[in-house]
Amino acid sequence: MSKWWLLVVVFLAVGCSGIRHQIKVENQVELDKEFIRRVVSYWQNRYNLEVKSAFSQEAPYVQEMVSLEKYANYLKLYVKQTPILTKVSLKKVTKQNKSDVCLDVELFLRYKDKTVKRELEDCWLKLRKTWYHVLRNPLIFPELN
Repeated sequence: MSKWWLLVVVFLAVGCSGIRHQIKVENQVELDKEFIRRVVSYWQNRYNLEVKSAFSQEAPYVQEMVSLEKYANYLKLYVKQTPILTKVSLKKVTKQNKSDVCLDVELFLRYKDKTVKRELEDCWLKLRKTWYHVLRNPLIFPELN
């Protein structure tokens, strides 16, 4: 698999409830379209504070070990000013095998007066044909380490 096969710009409207808006997706990795939709959906759910939807996309062991209330407080901690997620850029795969993928991601968040770029390594786990986000924050969730 080549690292950079094609730069694809796709517009997706994702989300079950809350504010719906178009998110620009830049994909520079050769990964399944359903996986990419899942990544975008997860980050939109988090930034829209759709706690139950985001929580359902976390790995099953996270759902078992972390209460929904603690998870909700965690999301609220990181979304203080309610930014709007405007763009998700999937830059490169840093790890990949049959059941897990990590990739470098850039999230573009629009606040009232500015846009901020947040860079992170985002990891996902595939269980029973479904991709789940791997939550890593040892300071807030030491039980997951």
